[in-house]
Amino acid sequence: MTSTKVQALNVGQTLHGGRTIMSLHSLIYNRYKVEKVLGSGRFGTTFLVSDFNDRGRLKVLKQLEVFSQKFEDVRISKSMYSKYRSDAKRMLKLEHLSIVGGFEYFRDNSIFGLTSEFIDGLDLD
Repeated sequence: MTSTKVQALNVGQTLHGGRTIMSLHSLIYNRYKVEKVLGSGRFGTTFLVSDFNDRGRLKVLKQLEVFSQKFEDVRISKSMYSKYRSDAKRMLKLEHLSIVGGFEYFRDNSIFGLTSEFIDGLDLD
């Protein structure tokens, strides 16, 4: 049995750029329940989530930092949002044994997210 190395982050902890970790068990997009924070970096925060629309299957949700502030306070150009959508659509079409599969991209109020497969195993560090 393999174990997953998880960066220790606390709910409510302030991160890069003043971001705050979403609370555990938050419901995102009316289907993803936050189970654990997997990590955080310059471009966003990554969560382990269970998908209620897929029998509770564990997935990875990447909340994109560039879009994570209050939507009204962020001036996102149409070209930036178009690039996000275009990149996400390309990612979802990729199929290869060496590439983690993607499921969907979405916007839920001020959250822009991408979901992908969760592969249980050791950290690559």
